Amino acid sequence: MFIKKISELFVRPQPISGAGKKVLTVEDDVTQRTMIQKTLEKCGYEVLSAEDGVQGLEVAQNQKPDLILLDVIMPKMRGDEVCRRLKASDATRNIPVIFLTSLDTPKDIISHYELGGDIHLTKPINPKELIKQIEITLEEHSS
Repeated sequence: MFIKKISELFVRPQPISGAGKKVLTVEDDVTQRTMIQKTLEKCGYEVLSAEDGVQGLEVAQNQKPDLILLDVIMPKMRGDEVCRRLKASDATRNIPVIFLTSLDTPKDIISHYELGGDIHLTKPINPKELIKQIEITLEEHSS
């Protein structure tokens, strides 16, 4: 049938903000990791996951994501050490890092920026804020 609803004629599909972008989530808490993954996938991002710092560093070096979401307090290797190693390597130093952590003292926040982190978000994470910060950070690094 050739008749369409009027609303269908005027509704434009929304662009998927994360199309073609790969984000690595390094988070030891499975609930947090799953929430982040579902949120990012709904926005079109390809999501890579790691459950500890050692695995996160390995995935980052092998997969070269467009952005890394990095918890700080994790087993095997803390997120701040992961960031230090990422920024020391020619292969990964330009990958933006967003710290996601419950550590929120001024000393913690300053330390994360000094390590080369781009953004510091305090848990619990607001999904809308996370997506907006990812978009801003990717835009800043694309220019």
